[in-house]
This record gives sequence, C-alpha cells and structure tokens, in this order.
Amino acid sequence: MGQSCPRGYSCQDVIVVLTQWACSVANPTCPTNPSLPCSADTDCKRGGTCVKSAGLPTGFCAGQCDIAEGDSQGFCSCQVDEDCATETCTMGECSISRRACVTDGDCKSIRCVDAQGGGGCLIGQNCAPADGLSCVEVK
Repeated sequence: MGQSCPRGYSCQDVIVVLTQWACSVANPTCPTNPSLPCSADTDCKRGGTCVKSAGLPTGFCAGQCDIAEGDSQGFCSCQVDEDCATETCTMGECSISRRACVTDGDCKSIRCVDAQGGGGCLIGQNCAPADGLSCVEVK
C-alpha cells in the first residue's frame, strides 16, 4: 500500500458496480433515493433516471441496472457514496478493498464516482500495464 508501480506499469483506479441493490434481466428496476429529488433525468447524477409516480411533476433519482454481458443478474449503479457497499475490518483487512485495518472505521474509503456513463464505486487503485503496453502470458 502506498508503493509505486514497477517500470512499465501505472497506478489505475479500480471501479466496480457494487452497491447494496441487486437487479436482474427479469427485474431491471433500481430503487429511488428519497434524498435526490428530480423533475427530469438531467437532474440525476451519473446516468441516473428520474422516477416519478403517475401524475406527479417530481420524483426521485435511481441508478441504472448494470448487468455484465452473458449474466442474468447485476447491481444498480450508485448515485451517491452511501449507495456503495460498505466494508468491514476482518482479521486486519478491509473486506472489499483489502486495505490494512484495525477497526471498521479504517474501511470507509469507498466512494461513488463517474464511470462509463454511470456511477461506479471506487474501491482503490492497482498497478496495471502503462498506456500502450499489455500483459502477455509467458510459456
């Protein structure tokens, strides 16, 4: 943690759609957030949609159902930090980011960020091949 990447690699953000709400092909609806009122989709952050009850001029923002190709289930994208999954400190390691920890308070760094037209949860950073380079399997 806090170390530089080896030559040919650069530090990249690790962003995942990992909220507390699951969705599926059969039920792609994501819950609305009562703290995010809206009158149109443009009022919502990170590609969210404005969900209104019939006949009402205002509603509340909801994330997008993000399902990987070939999967039948996925997760709703985040709109705000509180939408991201929470992690706990278990045996000296945060349950999602794998950061070293002593208490659960050390594991509260996951936040919602813009990611490919929606909201994703930034869980940390990792070394990845620098621009123009790729990993090859050595046989």
